[in-house]
Amino acid sequence: AQVQSVIAELDEQVQECDGEDQSQYVTSKVAGRVKKIYVETGDSVADAMVAEGALLLLSLDGKMAVQMETGAELEAGSAVMVECSDGTNVSGTVKTCSGGKVTVTLTDDGTALGDTVTVLDDSGDTVGEGTLYVHQPLEITATAGEVAAIHVAENQWVEAKGNLITL
Repeated sequence: AQVQSVIAELDEQVQECDGEDQSQYVTSKVAGRVKKIYVETGDSVADAMVAEGALLLLSLDGKMAVQMETGAELEAGSAVMVECSDGTNVSGTVKTCSGGKVTVTLTDDGTALGDTVTVLDDSGDTVGEGTLYVHQPLEITATAGEVAAIHVAENQWVEAKGNLITL
């Protein structure tokens, strides 16, 4: 009888908690810069994961990159200028150059994911064009829930273990 009483009391507590929402936080284990937020408040995590494969995209090494084909003679380590679609210029560095394919890296601070950029050599001649991508990306994921709040903005630097999203 005593055990039945305890079980009934626990069942009652479970039923009281059953309708309550519980918040969970999405965090990152490493620091990085937020480059893309795929969700909005009220979105289903499952739907976002199916559509985008992630909730957020972080840049881990502080760099964006652009890859292009060119006939220009460049060497790894050479300085170049990268002209963004909004007219701003950012200094970049040739990371690799092989078989007519050149990869240039530049800062991720203020540069936009997916922006079409033009790369210029040290004399101002156009080397080529390409689309910016995150050099070392980390996709932040979750499995279930609904987005209750987003605590970060695109281009914001985040520290490891900080709350990014509340579910």
